[in-house]
Amino acid sequence: MPYAELHCRSYFSFLAGATAPEELVALAHELGYQALAITDIDGVYGCAQGHFAAKDLGLKFIVGSELTVRDDLSPLTTSGQWSGQRLVLLAASQRGYANLCKLLTIGRTRVGKGSSWVSWDETSSMSEGLYVLSGGSDGPIDAAWRRQAPDRALEWARRLKDAFGKRAYVELTHHLAPGDDQRIIAMSQLARTVGLERIVTQDVRFGSAVEKRIYDVQTCIREKCTLAEAGRLLDFNSERYLHSTSAIASHFDGFPDALANTTRIIDHFDFSLDELRYRFPDYP
Repeated sequence: MPYAELHCRSYFSFLAGATAPEELVALAHELGYQALAITDIDGVYGCAQGHFAAKDLGLKFIVGSELTVRDDLSPLTTSGQWSGQRLVLLAASQRGYANLCKLLTIGRTRVGKGSSWVSWDETSSMSEGLYVLSGGSDGPIDAAWRRQAPDRALEWARRLKDAFGKRAYVELTHHLAPGDDQRIIAMSQLARTVGLERIVTQDVRFGSAVEKRIYDVQTCIREKCTLAEAGRLLDFNSERYLHSTSAIASHFDGFPDALANTTRIIDHFDFSLDELRYRFPDYP
């Protein structure tokens, strides 16, 4: 079955991803994927390594990022701040890459080191050349569903459609965790209601199941607790890895359109980091 993974963190997502970009590329190639996108949190740190590894293997590589967007449709947090949810942005063209880098720069320079956020208005105004995925478990639509706020989930879906049109997709993810069956049905129905396409992703955190141990340690460091204390802070299981295409087909056999969209979409991605050239300033 043809498949491309378009939502995948590397270990450049500090304490939120466990595998090197080149190892993820090698695994994707070994599994027969048609393409791989590296989408680290609020940055494109792993994309250079991923690009060169993919180039050596003949695998199509897509540049992207999980962008933290201020969730202005949700209540303020207890500290009086807006919560941040993440959307996956993928650069389809050089213009898209430029817009992605602008958004990342805006987000990083407005807050202290280690944090970042942009507004929805900023995101929607720089949508040219970008595709957007709803963000999976860390995205605003899934988050609204978990809070039992269907109106907010619907509003976010409409926002994505209004700003990105046919370049917006609702992610369907399934990690064999409690509630996943109900969630994937709800996401699918939401996409139909709004008129958005559905797309399968694995929302990857590590390349192979055994690396879940590393990810658990990262989670404990991030949350400042021990493994014994972590409890539900840890992922329910080790499913957030790059699966075989046969396993993916089995998980999503009821959503053939969402599976097919993973490879249909990559035909629209012409951008490569090879297009970038250094431009030195003019010296007097």
